[in-house]
Amino acid sequence: MSRWLWSEVRLFRSRGAQAIIPTVLTFAVSGLALTLIVAVIARSPYTHGNLSPEGYNRTQLIYVGDTLPFAGMPLADPRVAHTGDAVQDGRMLFIQFGCASCHGLRGQGQAVGKDISDASPLKLTDKVREGPKTMPPFPPDVLSDADLAKLIAFLQSTQK
Repeated sequence: MSRWLWSEVRLFRSRGAQAIIPTVLTFAVSGLALTLIVAVIARSPYTHGNLSPEGYNRTQLIYVGDTLPFAGMPLADPRVAHTGDAVQDGRMLFIQFGCASCHGLRGQGQAVGKDISDASPLKLTDKVREGPKTMPPFPPDVLSDADLAKLIAFLQSTQK
């Protein structure tokens, strides 16, 4: 009788393993598929609040190679740049227009921007207006001559 019992146990083990493994794999794959579907739906731009009545508007188009004037960064309140002190106003404009992000807080240069703390006013004016290499141009309608003079005054104050 024990031989018969052992043969039944062996038969059950082989049949049980054959039934358990596909069942476990089915549940695992189903769970992963459900997780993937939920993640894709949750990350879809059409499920978020970035839709306007006109349609999807989150991504702005940019064309590589186009030269666009830099409109400034909202880092500094423009009203702060009109205190009457040219150096202080120039410092605020230097931050507002993003100059500090490439040239450093005092124009001393960083990994991207050159040292402009000792550049002549004429050279600075030319470079700001034309936008050399990867620097955006700042035409007079973006950065007025009066504001450019304040920027130059700030940079000249850092030479001391």
